[in-house]
Amino acid sequence: MFKSHNYWKMDDFTKTVLGMVNQDEHYGALWVLRHSPAARRIFAEMQYVHHFSDSHGYFCEEMAYRKALGDLSSEVINLHPWSRNRLNPRRIIVTGYDFLRLMEALHEEAVTDEYGKTRIKTIEGWWQV
Repeated sequence: MFKSHNYWKMDDFTKTVLGMVNQDEHYGALWVLRHSPAARRIFAEMQYVHHFSDSHGYFCEEMAYRKALGDLSSEVINLHPWSRNRLNPRRIIVTGYDFLRLMEALHEEAVTDEYGKTRIKTIEGWWQV
């Protein structure tokens, strides 16, 4: 029987990277990333673009990713019936700024190999420039 990859399941690398930050401080952003593969992909792209934002003028693209993550997080949170309930003491409200704070807490990492190729660490693995 053919077994396909589970779209919703996080891989071990992503679990390890997300486990490195303070879970209480970044609770909302981590909750969205754990429940949405699309949010994980956009967040990884934002990490990749952030590496170049200072030197190459990609600041506008990074802002667009933050806005997209903020909008996507609202959709993901609204799908869960208990997450926005006023009786829930840990009600989740996430903005694009929360993802920026999480990205800064993950500490940007870039490595250049012996062939001169640069790799940037994102939550989905090492991406090559």
